[in-house]
Amino acid sequence: MTTAPAPPSTGGTAARPDRGRHLGRRWRGLLPDAGWAALVAATAAATRPSSPLLHGADLGAAWPLTGLVVLWVLRRRAWRERVVTLAAAAVVVALTGADGLAGTAGVAAGAAATTACLDALGAGRRAARARGACTLLVACLGGALVSTLVQAGLGEAWTLAPERAPAELVRALAGSFVVLAAARRLPGGGVGGGVGGGIGGGGTGGAGPFEAAVVWLGGLGALAVVFVGLDGVPVAFGALPVAVWAALRLAPRWAGAHLLASCALVVGGAVAGRGPFADQGPVTAVVLAQACACVLALLGLVVALHREDRLDAERRLDAALAGARDHAALLGAVHSAVSHGVAVYTADGALLLANPAARALLGDNPREDQPDSWEGTYALRAADGSAVAPAELPITRALRGEHVTGVDLQVTGPADPRPRLYRVDAHPLPQVAGAAWSRGAVVVFHDVTQERAEAAEAARARDLLAGVLDGATTQGIIATDAEHRITVFSSGAERMLGWAAGEVVGGSPLRFVRHAEVHERALALGVPVGAPALLAGLAEGGHTTRRWTLVRRDGSTFTGEVTLTQTRDDDGALRSTTAVITDVTAEVAADAGRAEAELQFRLAFETAPTGMVLMSLEPGALGRLTRVNEAFAAFTGRPAEDLLDRRVRDLLHPDDTAGHLERLEQIARERTTERASREQRFVRPDGQVRWARTTPSLVEPADGGLPHLLVVVEDVTESRREQAALVHAALHDPLTGLPNRALFAQRLEEALRADARLLAGVTVLYADLDGFKPVNDEHGHAAGDELLRVVAERLRRAVRSGDTVARLGGDEFALLCPGLAAERVPDLLARVDAAVTAPVPLPGGAVVRVSASTGTATAVGEDDAQRLLDEADHSMYSVKRRRRREARPRSAGRLQG
Repeated sequence: MTTAPAPPSTGGTAARPDRGRHLGRRWRGLLPDAGWAALVAATAAATRPSSPLLHGADLGAAWPLTGLVVLWVLRRRAWRERVVTLAAAAVVVALTGADGLAGTAGVAAGAAATTACLDALGAGRRAARARGACTLLVACLGGALVSTLVQAGLGEAWTLAPERAPAELVRALAGSFVVLAAARRLPGGGVGGGVGGGIGGGGTGGAGPFEAAVVWLGGLGALAVVFVGLDGVPVAFGALPVAVWAALRLAPRWAGAHLLASCALVVGGAVAGRGPFADQGPVTAVVLAQACACVLALLGLVVALHREDRLDAERRLDAALAGARDHAALLGAVHSAVSHGVAVYTADGALLLANPAARALLGDNPREDQPDSWEGTYALRAADGSAVAPAELPITRALRGEHVTGVDLQVTGPADPRPRLYRVDAHPLPQVAGAAWSRGAVVVFHDVTQERAEAAEAARARDLLAGVLDGATTQGIIATDAEHRITVFSSGAERMLGWAAGEVVGGSPLRFVRHAEVHERALALGVPVGAPALLAGLAEGGHTTRRWTLVRRDGSTFTGEVTLTQTRDDDGALRSTTAVITDVTAEVAADAGRAEAELQFRLAFETAPTGMVLMSLEPGALGRLTRVNEAFAAFTGRPAEDLLDRRVRDLLHPDDTAGHLERLEQIARERTTERASREQRFVRPDGQVRWARTTPSLVEPADGGLPHLLVVVEDVTESRREQAALVHAALHDPLTGLPNRALFAQRLEEALRADARLLAGVTVLYADLDGFKPVNDEHGHAAGDELLRVVAERLRRAVRSGDTVARLGGDEFALLCPGLAAERVPDLLARVDAAVTAPVPLPGGAVVRVSASTGTATAVGEDDAQRLLDEADHSMYSVKRRRRREARPRSAGRLQG
């Protein structure tokens, strides 16, 4: 791990102001210590034995150094700082005051011992009590004893005599106790600063400014008269009332200053050889003065502390009274503001106290009403309307010492004649001497009329809901609270999931959902796993439906369609969630089957080699193509997208469109496609005509709407061509392409049937070629075949377009001429003869000529075809015989040129 580099130095200019401020704070912190050092130095110089202020006295009569050093040391809290301060004070004393090591060590040891005693005795914690003065006196006495012993052990220049030890002890005690007692009284002064904040405290005096000045100046004047102007030791006791008077009447700051001034006056008079101790000798006078100063300090401190204790007690009492008044006011406000009725009764049943809510029910009830009259006053009844004996009323039972809770009473109060239902709680009060409510009772009642009515309505709603839940056997209903704990588990849910309601109510509904599915949905939506994943997508005030894999108690699963709804309160907070579960396992399986069938149909439809189309049967869109496969698009020669929304009629040959719409309407109306298969012609964009056999089938939609028409379009163009070729081969001569005997006979019968109505006559010519065999023998069969083809083509051109020329076999031809007039028959015979006798060039370059013997027969009206053909045949043979008789011998030689 690396740290950011320090910012580059700017030459120390930024650091100098901070260092200057730090040094300034240190010097300002040393100023109080310098002041204390100066005060200690000045006091030490003024009170040493050689000081001119002492008039040659051999004892430092006003030696307050120990007390000042203690005050200086107590400014520090840490013991290390105190040691340093004590050493500094010793150095100051050694340089400015005491003569020799013993004096300096005595001051230092006394200050250290006094400080240690104050800490050990807890002066700072006890100074607020009157016994704090005794603690201070004991601490100063201990310090004085240590100081005296140290000086006696180290004394060199002025070793103490045994008779002087008490005097030195008093001197050391006075030098610390007076100063510390005065400091206790000065504002902000105190000892034990390191122990609980010192023994100093506040407190206000009882005198005003004028009285304080009179007490202060009067007290000092009285002391000056006693310790300067009068003689005799008993006179010194006159200072005690003055000290008590000042301690009782002066404020702390004035009392402290008065104490210092009084002690200075007492000791100063003794040093000057004046006052009640003047005739006791210099040393004794000073010691007595110092002892008197200690007594004055102790007495003033004790009295002042007692006064402060009294003032503190008064302040605490005032604060307690103010707090009690505040609590009473708060209790009264709460008592008045609470919506429940609260009433307090005395032990004899009289109303003692009632809040406004109770007054609204009780009205102006006389306080002396007794329990036995309440039934008549308030018409008390039980919740079911039955009467309640006075002895069983909650207030009566509470006055007997019972605690009564949750009792419903019908009450008709003076203020409201309508009966109301109240929930009553009554509790006995304790016995308290002198209290008006002693052994009474407190009654709390709440109007629950609306609450009970709503509860009854809720119960009816629950009963109705229970009936609905029990009736919904095919669906499971589960409800949860705001914490998503199950509160309702219907019988349908029990049957569906296999759990009993008592086993799951209060639990989580997550146990019914496959955990892996919940995790997957939570991960997909970025929500926590659990209820948020189940409720995702549920808008406020709406509902959501989703299918989940649900788990039964036995571990088996099924697909459930879960519809979730939520209810919220007026603030929008969730109150409950309801789930309605439907088992859709069979539906899912059916959907899967339909999807599989749809997939198979789509694959079969799209990949089928036969054309397939889906056609609409909707009114206004009858015959519109909604779906086509590639085979049909290839059949019609159009792209699949160009065929959509087009009508089939637009693709059919014009001759095949007649009746197309009528057939589609019949299919849509009768819902049947029987005998609907047919062959039709489709016209491609290039004009090519293709034949198709169309086979329609109805496709009923699952939603019960109008069906579609699935049409299989099979290309039969080639099969029709093959069929036509077979038919043509069966009815035509393969060599000449002319109709054969069978087709000729068919057409002859048709002509005779037609003539039976028209009576225009039917003429048949039967021709047999003469000279064909020699051509065939001489030039070969190929030449004979060519001759037959040429003659056949010439005969077709010789007749009318509606006539039929047929080759009956070999070199025999027949002509059918319906409606030919008798006078036109010779012309026809002439054309036939010309066509046959005309020279015929052969492939090898030879040219041949043949003739024909032609017989005719004519029928008018209904006749027999075979008879008519036989008649023409006989006629042909008659002509052939006649020609043979008439003909001269000749050959069928080659024609030249």
